[in-house]
Amino acid sequence: ILSYYDGLIQLTYKNGSQYNDPNHTQRSTLISFLCDPGAGVGNPEFQVEDKNTYNFHWYTSYACPQRPHECLVTDPNTLDQYDLS
Repeated sequence: ILSYYDGLIQLTYKNGSQYNDPNHTQRSTLISFLCDPGAGVGNPEFQVEDKNTYNFHWYTSYACPQRPHECLVTDPNTLDQYDLS
């Protein structure tokens, strides 16, 4: 499941291999993609195992928001300006 909320991109894998516990609980993985403009592609970094879930942080430039491009157009006849950003 890929999700995006409030600037955070997360990828969740569910129904992984089972623990050797009485309930045969299935494992999960949660990867949080974090913006680092200098990281390039980056790599996942294991953080902690919590409640049957392996948690990773992945610092990457691909998680950074794109900078908006300004685009202002002027009508040569009326000199009206239009912001197409």
